[in-house]
Amino acid sequence: MANKDEKSRPFDPYRPVRPSLKERFGKTLLFAACVLAFGAAVAFFAILSGIPSSRDKEKYEDYRERAAALLRDVPVAVTAAGFALRRVGSQDLYVPSLTVLASNATGRAVEDIDLRAWFEGKEAFRCRAYGRIFRLQPGETAEASLQCVEPTLFGSVVLGVPLWKVSQAVEYGLTVRVGRVSAPAARGFLEPKILVR
Repeated sequence: MANKDEKSRPFDPYRPVRPSLKERFGKTLLFAACVLAFGAAVAFFAILSGIPSSRDKEKYEDYRERAAALLRDVPVAVTAAGFALRRVGSQDLYVPSLTVLASNATGRAVEDIDLRAWFEGKEAFRCRAYGRIFRLQPGETAEASLQCVEPTLFGSVVLGVPLWKVSQAVEYGLTVRVGRVSAPAARGFLEPKILVR
């Protein structure tokens, strides 16, 4: 019926003309090519932004050299990695803990050695521990204990796990910092044992 109406209409030279199938197909291909080119350009710039510049490489090399020198001057060793028992009210908590030895292998005194540890286990368990050795004379060694106990204005917050979670894997990382230089010193898993204070 629509065909009869179209045939019976008088010819209108100003009527919009529908593009042919070939023209529509060509426009679709052109649009797809533009989208692909835009995607390729975005991917290219993303790859370029991920490539470090020569200045970034120099900074990274400088950082690596300083970190290696720090670990050579102040060697740090984890002597025990486990859990320390802390009583919080009527509850016993087992707090992730590291015992760390730091030495001064230089010929001068080293001050303000910051030790920072992080602990991460299953079920979104995360905590941090901090320790500081204020001064090491040449050849001197000091021990520090790092536990997930955060001091607050009204006491301290103890972060730990109940006894039945002690056997679950808890990963740790240790960083040493002197002045503006820091270096990763150790990484591993806590042993499922109770450390004696």
